[in-house]
Amino acid sequence: MSKWIASRIESTKDKDGLEAAQEKYTLYFLLTNKMEVYKQETDSILIADGYEDCIVKEEE
Repeated sequence: MSKWIASRIESTKDKDGLEAAQEKYTLYFLLTNKMEVYKQETDSILIADGYEDCIVKEEE
């Protein structure tokens, strides 16, 4: 599942830009806890693939 999520975020960045990819990341991981189990692995994939800028940090 993490690979699929990462690929959706990456393709969104490639097609629609960084802001759209960050919005998608936020929808997957920051607005709901349902996908939290996949967050760490997805982050690792995004970093390895050179899409680290798509990762949105939670505001404290």
